Amino acid sequence: MTKETLKAALASLTEDEYRFEHHVDKLTNYIRFWQVAGESEKTSMRTKERLSQIVQEGRFRGGTAP
Repeated sequence: MTKETLKAALASLTEDEYRFEHHVDKLTNYIRFWQVAGESEKTSMRTKERLSQIVQEGRFRGGTAP
């Protein structure tokens, strides 16, 4: 392998390049994005639940002071 080939491979790994060359690539990317969307929803639910708990405890959440 040449130095340029190694640099290209490293850039590909660090930039998380998405490929759409083959039908399998499309499926792999769909699954990846589906998983990321699920993680985002779980994060949102945890945040909403925690902020709700803070309000129930009577603590200040931010914004204009009461």
